[in-house]
Amino acid sequence: ADWRLATTPPTTLAGVAAVLRFANEIEEGGMEWPNTDAVGPEGWHYQLRATMAAAIEALIKAQAGKAVA
Repeated sequence: ADWRLATTPPTTLAGVAAVLRFANEIEEGGMEWPNTDAVGPEGWHYQLRATMAAAIEALIKAQAGKAVA
């Protein structure tokens, strides 16, 4: 579930916020994500950040398309 979370883009800004909050809750609870020692594209945190950035960019693009229409 953790890698799926890191690689599934949310479809709303609320979803982005929820995923990021959930990730923090896991770490605050003392639990660890897999391969947290991996650096770069193979790392879980890297994938999470890349996925959330892509989701935000897609939402911005979708909103811009609605404004034009």
